[in-house]
Amino acid sequence: MADTGIGIPEEQQAQLFGEFIQADSTATRRHQGTGLGLAISQRLVHLMGGEIECFSCRGEGARFSVDMPMRGRGKEGRHLDGVLEILKGVEVLVYSQSQLIRSSLCEQLSCYAITSRSFDYHEALEQQFSSLDSRSRVVIMLDTPMGISVMREMDYISALPRRYPQLRFVRLAPMNEVGAIDASKQMGFRSVVRKPAQASSLLRYLAVTLDDSLPLPNPESVVLEPPSENIHVSVNPAQILLVEDSTSNVAITRAALHQGNYEITVAWNGQEALHAVEERKFDIILMDVSMPLMDGLEATQRIRQGRSLNHATPIIAMTANAFAEDRERCLNAGMDDFMSKPIDIRKLRSIVEHWLHQKVVTSEAISIDKPGEALEETTSPAAEGPVFDPTVLDQLAHDTSEELLPELVGIYLEETRKRIPTLHRLHLEENFYDLEMQAHSLKSGAGAFGVLRLQNLAFGLEQAARAADRSQLTALMGKLEEVAETGLCALEKCLVTRTV
Repeated sequence: MADTGIGIPEEQQAQLFGEFIQADSTATRRHQGTGLGLAISQRLVHLMGGEIECFSCRGEGARFSVDMPMRGRGKEGRHLDGVLEILKGVEVLVYSQSQLIRSSLCEQLSCYAITSRSFDYHEALEQQFSSLDSRSRVVIMLDTPMGISVMREMDYISALPRRYPQLRFVRLAPMNEVGAIDASKQMGFRSVVRKPAQASSLLRYLAVTLDDSLPLPNPESVVLEPPSENIHVSVNPAQILLVEDSTSNVAITRAALHQGNYEITVAWNGQEALHAVEERKFDIILMDVSMPLMDGLEATQRIRQGRSLNHATPIIAMTANAFAEDRERCLNAGMDDFMSKPIDIRKLRSIVEHWLHQKVVTSEAISIDKPGEALEETTSPAAEGPVFDPTVLDQLAHDTSEELLPELVGIYLEETRKRIPTLHRLHLEENFYDLEMQAHSLKSGAGAFGVLRLQNLAFGLEQAARAADRSQLTALMGKLEEVAETGLCALEKCLVTRTV
């Protein structure tokens, strides 16, 4: 490995491989670091029976060389000959949001003369699918992320095998993902390969995707049997469609239900919900009311009027509008029950279990008053109230888990700080409809995390936007930045205190 940098003086080269050693150790040095990199590299090389050396002159860059004994291909290498024969002429499409994963996979494949292309956004990948069928010698490798914060990406990836059953998909799963095999089977993947995968494991899986007769014994890669048709329905997870445009609300709902036997599909607006109900049967639909593109009321009416498998599926309204007339509008649109936001996790679980149980026990209509919650009074926007209520965070941790709390709060903080500039832009444009939608989401999220003063201000913004009250909007928008940052900082401080 060679560079064209500043070089290393000869008198300092003998010390380079010591710990915490740098060529320039003065307090004013331009290049940072701990001075451990070369020491660690030397230890690794020595463990493999090799030597590492440095050749350099000041001002002429440096060159490092490594010499070590390498074993021949042996039985493992010869076994790959048959695998590579199967993979002749195959093209691999690599999809990942990580540039490092895309480049490393493509480099590995190129070492074995396998053609590959990489993609980092949905549209470019799906443009390739139109020209593919079951006879195409193409395998699509999907890098699946982990964690609630990347849920939109995970939802997209997990739906692809069902949308394109004629294509061959490989799932790359995180090493520490719990239940990766079961999750992959539910998504429709035939196999899952845990990252980081050895090249030999990767090649074997690609081959077995094209030739089912080829064994795949490597424990890093697991071939999944197709789901048994004889499995009793009671052990299958309940299918829930969550229709919600707020990332933080989706995160809370998923965290609330993650220990139950549920499989949750997310639609981010009413239009996506209509597509989802045409594709598969759901046991329950949790429907937000105020959303862009198509709201929950219109989506519910279309589902009820349509002939999909879900035209009679129970639909539960989830909305931050908790007045009696809001409930009436939801029920008139065809919804079966009503739950106000911020989400009460215990009530959410109770409602979900109630409607699942009722669906199994009887097909008769269920009273909409059971087990729906009592309506809560919305705080007046005129009363500023406390900045932050830490007991809300206590309850959220109790109802989900202390371990999930930092991630949930992080999602909310990021979402809210991105929303503030959007609100200012919509105010300047006098786009009252979208401003009302954004203020509604701001109100809902603030309530869920106990940022009470921001919740009250957001309620005022929502009402003023609905009435196109320019003077009131201007007054409230003038306070938004300060109120939001004060509340978010209080939330962050509380979280730090809990984790210390």
